[in-house]
Amino acid sequence: MIKEFFISRQTLEEEGYCAPATVKSVALAFGFNNYSLKDMKKHISNPAWGTKPSEIVDMFSDILPKNHILAKRNWTFNELEEVVNCSEKVGVIVDITDKLKRFSKTDGKFVSEDTVDGHYVIVSMVVSIKDTKYALIIDGSKDEIVQKGDGLILTNYENIYFVEQSLFESMWSDENFDGSENKHWACVAVHPHDNSLVLEKYSK
Repeated sequence: MIKEFFISRQTLEEEGYCAPATVKSVALAFGFNNYSLKDMKKHISNPAWGTKPSEIVDMFSDILPKNHILAKRNWTFNELEEVVNCSEKVGVIVDITDKLKRFSKTDGKFVSEDTVDGHYVIVSMVVSIKDTKYALIIDGSKDEIVQKGDGLILTNYENIYFVEQSLFESMWSDENFDGSENKHWACVAVHPHDNSLVLEKYSK
């Protein structure tokens, strides 16, 4: 799975376009090399205000049948683990409150330590490391690099890292920035050549 979803970082012209970058990363992993950023941008709101989960679905709808897309709130971590590790080829995008420290790829300085709400990343797999579960994250939208921290394991690729389950769940659509309202929104896209019935279990 990690080899299938190893996507190089997408550099975007406008700040704030994490939604098209993540969708494009999944599209590239699916082999849709002609899926252009320009096509995606027609669905996107003002970058100063970020994007809406519904726009992720709109973008996927350009390349996939509707029954190959499932977006909803209130996923459990166990459900996410099941679907991301299933035999079908899937792309899973989650909405997180980004509490991670980042530094600039250009000058090495801290970019911001502020909590950023409404950031989209790809979950590539869930693994157990020393009896603790971690989500493997692909962040294709930033020119900043995540710095090592508690609950975080970096990889040899600057845009791919493991997030420990409790840290991941604390960031997963945390509307109040304190863990009190974690909506756990995720969008799962199934490759058009694979069986979309894998989504039925989670559609209710």
